[in-house]
Amino acid sequence: MKASELIRLSDSESSVRCEAPGDREFPGVSRDSRTVRPGEIFALLSGVRGDGMRYLREAEGKGAGAILTDDPALVTSLPRILTDRVRAVYARFCAAFAGNPQRTVRLFAVTGTNGKTSTSFLAESILSASGRSTALIGTTGARCGGSVFPFPDEKSGVSQMTTPDPEILYPLLARLAESGVTDVVMEASSHSLALDKLDPLRFRCGIYTNFSPEHLDFHGTMEDYRRAKCKLAPLCGTVLYNGDDPTWRETFSGMPGARSFGLGEAYYRAKDPAVRPLGGVHYLLSSQDAVFAVASPLPGVFTVYNSLAAAALALAEGIHPLIIAETVRSISAIPGRMERVPLDRTKSDFAVYLDFAHTEAALRSLLSSLSPLRKAGQRVIALFGCGGDRDRSKRAPMGRAACELSDYVYITEDNSRTEDPERIFRDILKGTQGYENYRVIPDRRSAIRQAILDAREGDVIILAGKGHETYEIDAAGRRPFSEREIVLSAAKEKYEGKKRSQNEH
Repeated sequence: MKASELIRLSDSESSVRCEAPGDREFPGVSRDSRTVRPGEIFALLSGVRGDGMRYLREAEGKGAGAILTDDPALVTSLPRILTDRVRAVYARFCAAFAGNPQRTVRLFAVTGTNGKTSTSFLAESILSASGRSTALIGTTGARCGGSVFPFPDEKSGVSQMTTPDPEILYPLLARLAESGVTDVVMEASSHSLALDKLDPLRFRCGIYTNFSPEHLDFHGTMEDYRRAKCKLAPLCGTVLYNGDDPTWRETFSGMPGARSFGLGEAYYRAKDPAVRPLGGVHYLLSSQDAVFAVASPLPGVFTVYNSLAAAALALAEGIHPLIIAETVRSISAIPGRMERVPLDRTKSDFAVYLDFAHTEAALRSLLSSLSPLRKAGQRVIALFGCGGDRDRSKRAPMGRAACELSDYVYITEDNSRTEDPERIFRDILKGTQGYENYRVIPDRRSAIRQAILDAREGDVIILAGKGHETYEIDAAGRRPFSEREIVLSAAKEKYEGKKRSQNEH
């Protein structure tokens, strides 16, 4: 693609200056100096200044055709493409080389601290039920036509990102558009917004679920975290925000094109919500557009908010309330979100759920929806850990929330990465002071097995933190790790042990 056409197609005429002689042709763009191909533009992204010169020299040696940079003083043997927003222009170049597929599909985004995956799953399901050809991009990968496939990354082949990088995202959108997809719902992470990965996109509607501490290892402060999230709003035609969340209420109240949803006074309101701890929710959705009953078999008050947000998006799109209600009622499970592990074959008299809750707010919401409503003698058992090389400030609050809202807690590993697990445990235990209802079992497999073997009749066991993930990451790298298989194996062991004991007596 010629430089002039690339700049025109990326809508970047006012912010990009190419010093390449003539109207040079470029075959592509790359941000990886190890894999840049001859003639490609190499994007020297901000934030890599420490090794920037090494990456630059490596790209020069690989035959890169030009350097995309925001440094007018950069000394290089290659022509420079100068911009003051190098990450945003990199994303725009990726989109342009992919044919700007974002212009041919309707886009919807969901952001917030918790609830993104469930809300986007519900929204995409409703859009699909209305007859649209849909796809979902998010934490669990990409889902299209009933199939799920992960995003590749350079080390493992499976992405850990909620929102894929531009070199993956825009070719993916092109592939979806070519297959006939008309509507794409995607999770928009704070990282992707802060790093301008979504700069070329324009969303018909964007949802803000809630706001609580998370990713402060990256953002530094809550205000910076909020600012990153707020970068989605200007990209959206309509903003739907949780009016019960004080941060979003203060941010978006009165903003043109913004509508609230919630249990209190809101444009889209859930009236008279009834929440059964493990038996679903129902409420009356009341808005200026429609009034109708919504019921979901998914548990927890968070289901009210997630389904309400998805329904609000659908109503804004003109979808009939009957389709919305029937679709929400039909979804009995979302991968890794209060997902029940089937234990029928082991005749287990307890229940086990997998959930992705990995923040204090998510853990509190999850456990508080169960604890007050448990039956006499029924225990809530929580098993969780905290990720390594990540925000340490959330660890003690998570330990406190787990002990406060559970009858018993197993503290264990959860993707410790390169950090010493013992330091993670020490951080968590700072929040457990004054409580004695916990036990530390470092190995997660052993902890799950012990929780199952210790389970009593009627217990509800929550395995929090991994949800849909089927891997564990420690200092040795990534390895397969299926909590479902571990639970089933331990339940079988428990069942066979009971049978042997009965036969002996």
